Amino acid sequence: MTVDDAALAECDAEPIHIPGVIQQNGCLVGVDPKTFTVAYVSENATDYLGRAPADLLGTDAGDIFGSDLSHALRNVMQVPAASTRRVPVGRLEVGDRHLEVQAFLSDTCLVVELEPMTYTPWADAELSSQIAELFQLVNQQTTVDALLKTSVRWLEVLSGYDRVMVYRFKQDWSGEVVAERNNSGHEDFLNLCFPAWDIPTQAREIMMRLPMRMIVDARAEPVPIRAATEGLPPLDISIAHLRGVSPVHLQYLHNMGVQASMTLSIIVDGKLWGIISFHHYAPMIPSPRTRAVLQPFIEYFNVKLSQLTQIEAGAAREKARQILEDLRKHHGEGASLSDFITGDPMPLIKQFRAQGMAVRLSGNWQAFGRTMPAADIEPMLAEALESRSVYAVDHRMTEASLNPTWAEAKLAGTLVMALGGDDVAVVFREEIEGQIRWAGAPDKEIHHDGATYRLSPRGSFSLYVETVKHRSEPWRAIDIELAEGLASLFLQSEQQRQRVERQFYEDRDRQQRLMINELNHRVRNILALIRSVSRQARTSNASLESYSAALEHRIKALAVAHNLSNDTALANVNLVEIIGTELAPYADRDASRFTVSGPSKAIRPDLCPIFALVIHELSTNAAKYGALSAPEGRIEISFEEIGNGLQITWREIGGPPADATRENGFGTVLIENAIPFELDGRVDLSFAETGLITTLWLPDEVLSTGLPTKDQAIAQFPNKMTPTLPLATDLGTALLVEDNYAIALDSENMLREIGFSEVLIASNVERGLRFVERANVVFGVLDMHLGKETSFPVARTLMDQDIPMIFATGYGSDIRRPPDLEHISIVTKPVELDDLAQHVAHCLTTSEKKLA
Repeated sequence: MTVDDAALAECDAEPIHIPGVIQQNGCLVGVDPKTFTVAYVSENATDYLGRAPADLLGTDAGDIFGSDLSHALRNVMQVPAASTRRVPVGRLEVGDRHLEVQAFLSDTCLVVELEPMTYTPWADAELSSQIAELFQLVNQQTTVDALLKTSVRWLEVLSGYDRVMVYRFKQDWSGEVVAERNNSGHEDFLNLCFPAWDIPTQAREIMMRLPMRMIVDARAEPVPIRAATEGLPPLDISIAHLRGVSPVHLQYLHNMGVQASMTLSIIVDGKLWGIISFHHYAPMIPSPRTRAVLQPFIEYFNVKLSQLTQIEAGAAREKARQILEDLRKHHGEGASLSDFITGDPMPLIKQFRAQGMAVRLSGNWQAFGRTMPAADIEPMLAEALESRSVYAVDHRMTEASLNPTWAEAKLAGTLVMALGGDDVAVVFREEIEGQIRWAGAPDKEIHHDGATYRLSPRGSFSLYVETVKHRSEPWRAIDIELAEGLASLFLQSEQQRQRVERQFYEDRDRQQRLMINELNHRVRNILALIRSVSRQARTSNASLESYSAALEHRIKALAVAHNLSNDTALANVNLVEIIGTELAPYADRDASRFTVSGPSKAIRPDLCPIFALVIHELSTNAAKYGALSAPEGRIEISFEEIGNGLQITWREIGGPPADATRENGFGTVLIENAIPFELDGRVDLSFAETGLITTLWLPDEVLSTGLPTKDQAIAQFPNKMTPTLPLATDLGTALLVEDNYAIALDSENMLREIGFSEVLIASNVERGLRFVERANVVFGVLDMHLGKETSFPVARTLMDQDIPMIFATGYGSDIRRPPDLEHISIVTKPVELDDLAQHVAHCLTTSEKKLA
């Protein structure tokens, strides 16, 4: 046995399940289930139970716990699950100390753990609500990547730990950090790898049994467990929350600078998939409330992760199945391998995530992509196909590993398929040289004490890039399944052929031709309309500048209408959406100047541009000469079904009297003529003292009944013109103080969309102040009320540093604030992206922080 093997064996044999010590944040009592006497007790019993260990050992446990708790403990001994998980028992009062009691069975002993109780009367109701919200959040995720990223964000906010990571095990039990939320100020571990010996075998075995493990202070002295007699065996406390920590692991945490940690075991399909690891750089005792949330979370998370991994694996299998099905469709049920080879095998090679494939048919080799020469492939085949139809390795085959041709081709992994007779296919994957990024050098540090060899924790966790040679990415189970399917297909169809049914492709081509013709027709109409607009603008504007401005605005109106029709493909476009889009530039002062009533309908997409241009001209005329030119002016728009069509009434109120004698420009001509000519409708312009009244009537032939038509309430126009997002490519770091995790995550996404490169989330004032002190915060969004406290101390700190901010509240915008904070703007929950973006832009501009 080598020194390395001896050190690993010693590490794996370390009895971490019987450490003989517990952590300081609780007390432990071991009860003999037969006599119900105290067989074990931790040395700190006096601090929690008021009696010295020597006075407790050998005594009746009922004297400690009383009749009710003793009855509950005896019941625990009848619960089968008590040997695999901790069972809540009740609460114990010792003087003015309130202790929470949980118990489990360990071999022949009933182990009782007692911890200080931190529950409040309102905690249970809030706990149920928080668990329900958590389940909803987890259930909304549709991919593994989204689940992992969302979970670490939520867990960091909930737990208060400085760093939360998802650590995934590989086939060799090394691991990689695949998701991370890091507010520690230390370097990131995302995408870094850790060697297998960082988490030894017996630790992984306990992780399978214990879903949650916490270390509250890696620098605190452990508390010994005392036995009643010397003959008693060491107490197995594998699943105890108070279980003491291996000195090697404590040194490991010390080398990382971590003082407190917690892990949640990720178990998928009965196997240890990975862990969620929490790091804190000061002592941390997660409250029973937090642990009460995390217990159902990790169970539901594991179910959801298992579901998503199965869905993604199923999608990969479906794609592989579709490849096989396509082969059958293209070449018929009797297709041979030669039929496939004469086509294009590259999609199949890509499905294998490979770089090339070599095929031997009737003794002749053909190569596609990057492969090895036939002379180097032949020696591998006898071993590969000796006992199976598919053989795969992620390294160079033994006999050929020293062949320089492998190095020249930069290939390593091979997958061999037997295709019947002497026919064979070999798929090649490239060597992944230089692709493993470790958190510190993955070298074993071995200490020899004269009798044994022991692994010592690494002293550095900085990025270390290892050059890996002669290996490829491992082959997945789905790769083997695809290869077996291909082999089966070709074996079954070697002597058979059928004609390919092409009706599907003919139907698809016919549909594409119809769509192209329709799009060409619409494009030609748009071009003709632009040409007409250009000519009319030229004749109705005296100067080049006025012509250019008029043309630009009208083309912009056409572009907006074109975008609306594009958004719905070849479907109809809502008339209200067209009107709202054209009026949006005039709504930046007061959206109440516009009202819309009546049933909503839609217009054909090919007629959308001309209708949008009419509304644009009405809006422009109102801004120049009508209601929108006066401070109190407003526009009322109503829809009414009349005859076999829809009447739209545009009524301007509060502006100057309509002037019928003013010379008609292009806009008026367009309004009067476009509707009858293009839409087969009618137009009436009434120049009243109260303002212009325009009546448009559109026939049902140009409209759609696909939308509701019975007095549907129509959404209000936007209050202000929506800023272009992002406001800048990198606005810097924003501080978000919010105690509701679901709202916090949604607000974070909005702030990032606005342009902030980093968003720090604090659920309380203490953490918010810590972020302000430590990070370069440039903007703050503060939930005004945080449970029993307000965010005002954080606001004053930001104000002292001239950092702009806004308040968010669910109590309305008229909520009272202290006099020194009355000038800070308020957004009302639920916060909309547009509203938030407008407030951010205004605050940053007025604080003279220029946008990039």
